[in-house]
Amino acid sequence: MTTHNNAKNVISFINMKGGVGKTTLCLSLAYQLSMEDKKKILIIDMDPQFNATQTMMEQYDLVDEYLNKFRTEKSIINIFKRKKSLTNTRSSEIELKPEDTIIKSTINENLDIICGNIDIIFEDNNQDSISKKRLDLFIRKHKLNEYYDFIFIDCPPTISFFTDASLIASDYYLIPVKIDKFSILGVKMLDNVIALMKEDPENKVDCLGIVYTMEEKQKKLESIKDLFEENELIRDNYYIFSNTMPKHNHLLSGSKGNIAYNYDDTRGDIRSLSKEFLRVYFKEGEQNEECS
Repeated sequence: MTTHNNAKNVISFINMKGGVGKTTLCLSLAYQLSMEDKKKILIIDMDPQFNATQTMMEQYDLVDEYLNKFRTEKSIINIFKRKKSLTNTRSSEIELKPEDTIIKSTINENLDIICGNIDIIFEDNNQDSISKKRLDLFIRKHKLNEYYDFIFIDCPPTISFFTDASLIASDYYLIPVKIDKFSILGVKMLDNVIALMKEDPENKVDCLGIVYTMEEKQKKLESIKDLFEENELIRDNYYIFSNTMPKHNHLLSGSKGNIAYNYDDTRGDIRSLSKEFLRVYFKEGEQNEECS
């Protein structure tokens, strides 16, 4: 398939503050792009809460398969598993192939997923610095960034080994922000995490911008939003998307899950946001090519 921007298409959805609609944005954007724009997309669920996985398994009618098989045999944990013995030789190691971990469905053939798993939290303290690159190596070795138009990583809302692994594997990141009194804290913490990562010249992840999620039209929130945008860090460093993901009951408790494309009331919002996302993404790629 045709790829763009030298296959720089791995994007993390991340904020150091939880409860901001991160997974809803990731899933909704992925579903919209895969259905209407016919983009081939892979979601990688790196969040121990594995909400993206739960939604997608419901969407694809694969809940039983996940509980009985995928959870243990085809989840993100397998990419990070260590060798069981130091005496194992290379020839005795079973190589993990994409089909060993990627879940596909005939319901939406353009949208695949590497499932999350709550047990990933037990792996966090058992990894070394080299292991942080395993996801990146898996993607590049199997040329997944050339097969897919986009790879979306749903990240944990905390500083952890798996946050680092996600960002190391990413070319870009997108920040979902729910406007409240503490909005700036999540972005500031993330900014510090990115700054530390970029001390290693191999880590060149760039921000595509901030997307307002769970947006509500209230006077009180408008004043908080103004203060957020006037903050020097935000004003000088971050593009803010003009399109948003409004708060809607369907996305909180709808029978079709937290995917905006599935509801008439929210489909227009995610359609507009996806168009802006593509404009920003391709413009960013052109700028990077000019600088290279």
